[in-house]
Amino acid sequence: MWHIKKKGLYLSSRNMVYQDDYWEPSEIETQFMTRYTWVKDPAHAMTFMDRFSTQGCLARNHGEFWRDAEVFEE
Repeated sequence: MWHIKKKGLYLSSRNMVYQDDYWEPSEIETQFMTRYTWVKDPAHAMTFMDRFSTQGCLARNHGEFWRDAEVFEE
């Protein structure tokens, strides 16, 4: 399995759903977001099947959160 790791922590993700109150079905507003965090426990880490998809995840995401993150196989 492949992982993304930074400073000894594993990348983890959590899907978040935000839904506003509404009176009518046409007023429904729902947002789906993925929240990324760094965790110590490898059981909660994101896993990838190959190096290509792991590197693709890093390539799609930018910013300070991702700086110094590395791809590795465990």
